[in-house]
Amino acid sequence: MRDDFSEEIKKKVSFRVGCMCSNSDCKAITSGPQIDSSGVLNVGVAAHISAASPEGPRYDTSITHEERKGIENAIWLCQNCAKLVDNDPVRFTRDILLKWKQEAERNALKNIGKTSTISERTEPTLYREEVEILITAAERGMIYVLETAQLGKWVRVENKDFVNQKDPSIAALYLDGLDSLCHRGLAKWQSGILYRLTGVGFQKARALREESPGSFS
Repeated sequence: MRDDFSEEIKKKVSFRVGCMCSNSDCKAITSGPQIDSSGVLNVGVAAHISAASPEGPRYDTSITHEERKGIENAIWLCQNCAKLVDNDPVRFTRDILLKWKQEAERNALKNIGKTSTISERTEPTLYREEVEILITAAERGMIYVLETAQLGKWVRVENKDFVNQKDPSIAALYLDGLDSLCHRGLAKWQSGILYRLTGVGFQKARALREESPGSFS
């Protein structure tokens, strides 16, 4: 039996992010008018962070049926991103989706009633892990993706390792961060285990350092 969301929950979770996809790399508008003057379109879905049934992605046996179909377990995504996160649950973990949800709701709250600028509409927010990789790499050099049987994969920038043996989510978050930086064109694969910042990446790192001096010393 599936723990599906009610129509009320679906409506609330969409309104809480301004009917925009919660993926910060997407932010697609998910509702609008049809050609028919009385019709509307919706390409958004209330996706489950922890799956609605045991066979689904990120299913969590520790939460109750009510929690599973509650608004805290719902994230509003466009149909493309909803399909993406469910097809690759190892990459798109519960922590990643919760971060998307929280960020999207914060941005919606901040922007209610405000006129957005072009930069706000086109440039997605960087997560803390991305910022730290950017600034560290700009100062210290090459980025490595290392792997051992004991630790799995993790990111290293020169002599700084973004991994914690007691918390495997740390390595996963920084790996996701590096992947996102490459997707944004701020970093690129060099060869083998080596990655490097692009010119745009160095410019972004410089701007971030100027915005918050001392934060990553």
